[in-house]
Amino acid sequence: MSVVTNVILTCFPGDTGANEVFAWLYANKHGYIQQVDDQAGGHKAMECEVYLIATNMLDRDAFLFMFNASRWEYPECAQLMMKHEQEDVFTTYIAADFEELK
Repeated sequence: MSVVTNVILTCFPGDTGANEVFAWLYANKHGYIQQVDDQAGGHKAMECEVYLIATNMLDRDAFLFMFNASRWEYPECAQLMMKHEQEDVFTTYIAADFEELK
């Protein structure tokens, strides 16, 4: 049975908090997340890093917990968007919204 979750991660360029997300996904056998901000059209470079992954059987609660617990240098810029295969829209989480919970 397949249960796909689409994930978009954006963050401030060079924010090392993203490395924790990459490591968690790989350690939990979801593979590598792909950086795509260099694929944007237009005449300017993106002013944030953008990553995508579509993965199967993601423990969304554990993933969200890890995202919130990550040591973001710029938590106000770190956004996680997730959409389950049966959902129509993404739900957006911002790391800064969880700073007071740490």
